[in-house]
Amino acid sequence: MDTLDRIVNRSLRAFLDHINREKWFGRENEAVSLYAFGFLQHERGEGSPLSDPTQIAIEVGVADTPKSPNSQVRKDLVIWREPGVNRWY
Repeated sequence: MDTLDRIVNRSLRAFLDHINREKWFGRENEAVSLYAFGFLQHERGEGSPLSDPTQIAIEVGVADTPKSPNSQVRKDLVIWREPGVNRWY
């Protein structure tokens, strides 16, 4: 987890530097997209906990809620442990 924490920390700092330098503004979903595809995915690497672009997911369901069998908790950004998985794996 320490390696992933460093990846997220480094990419978030680069993202924030970009936001401040460019005086960028937008809505939350636009910021999440810019961060995920413009900064986080560039941190991928062989042997890294983030090795494949399909580990990065935006606006995905991650768990059931007690409300009903078809309701789910959604997250803005998820980094899956393995490439190409979702909440059912």
